[in-house]
Amino acid sequence: MAKNSRWSRYRPPAEKRDETGQPIGASTPKPKPRSRPKKAATSKVMPPKPKAKSGVQLSGWVGLLIGVVSLAVVVGIIVAANSGDDDPSGEIDTSLLTEEFIGEGLAEALEVEGKDAVSVRLSEYDLTVEYFDPNKRESRYFETNDYVDGYEVRVEKSHYDDYQPRPFDLSTIDAATMIAAVKDALTKTDDIYTYSLRIDADRETGVVSMVVSVSGDESVEVTSAP
Repeated sequence: MAKNSRWSRYRPPAEKRDETGQPIGASTPKPKPRSRPKKAATSKVMPPKPKAKSGVQLSGWVGLLIGVVSLAVVVGIIVAANSGDDDPSGEIDTSLLTEEFIGEGLAEALEVEGKDAVSVRLSEYDLTVEYFDPNKRESRYFETNDYVDGYEVRVEKSHYDDYQPRPFDLSTIDAATMIAAVKDALTKTDDIYTYSLRIDADRETGVVSMVVSVSGDESVEVTSAP
């Protein structure tokens, strides 16, 4: 029996396709999404911190300056007040120029050390009577002041071989004469800041003299008899 050529040439029916040519029933592949270009990485730049206002620092310096000036003013007021209390007139202290202080000091020196003094010295601080022993080559200083009760006696060796003061009679020295001599010398100049009085005898003649020295606008020296 002859083969049916029609069946030998049989081809299965082609898959059904749509108008676009795609098989019907097959899953349509989804289009791939386009990848967006990546942006270049950028580093964030932090804005600079605001600087501290100079006004704050300036106010601190102004406060400090005001405090210093205020302190200086207060100190000046205190100093002025203290100076006014101590010496309101601005003149030198003459509180020791009294017959009570000088007279008692001379009398005590006579009693303790004797009458053969070689010098008497007075200042705004103290009264000193000096005695000298030529055999021992030493001086004895009888000192008294108004801020310590009593008196003090100091002994010092002489460092000069030619020191040979001439003694005089201490009992002949008068406190009132000393006070008058100092007050007279104080009238010779202005703005006085110190004075001193010295009584001693000339080594050759033995003449006793009293010299008052005053320091102020000018240096003044007045010599008289005790």
